[in-house]
Amino acid sequence: AERGRNYLYHLEDQPKALVDINKTLTIEPEDIIALQALFWYHIRRRELAGAEAAYNRFQAAYPESFHLKRFMAYLLALRGKKADALAIELNNFDRAFLYCYLGQYEQVMGLLKLYYDQEYLANKSSAYLQLKNNSFLRGVRNDPRFQKMLTKHKTLYDEYLIEYGDADN
Repeated sequence: AERGRNYLYHLEDQPKALVDINKTLTIEPEDIIALQALFWYHIRRRELAGAEAAYNRFQAAYPESFHLKRFMAYLLALRGKKADALAIELNNFDRAFLYCYLGQYEQVMGLLKLYYDQEYLANKSSAYLQLKNNSFLRGVRNDPRFQKMLTKHKTLYDEYLIEYGDADN
């Protein structure tokens, strides 16, 4: 089930992701990462009943979690209540991904620039792998502004690989 922890970035392979999520939840029924991934699995597939069930399961296990507000925004969006979803107070990161989910790509780019360029790069952090692999960003991947942002983070990532080596080795 340990390999199940990789599903957050690999939900594109949805059948495998669901198998891995379920294996993890069989072993650890309240695994916070697996419960989150189960929610995202259903959100990405736009399966309202599954997303609501995953939300309720997560809420029962973690009633005070800060994730619940973000999850509710996506549930509202999936229910077709776009204005209600956007009315929920979210940080720039979460709001950018919600706009992406809603197909509002112009808003996405401004928030991504704020979050990834100002916050990450100002702290000498690279978000290259997240930008490159997160399937929520599929709708903006070909935007030249996104490509420029990705290039900046790839440069910093490569510098860190030279300086510190690959974390997998």
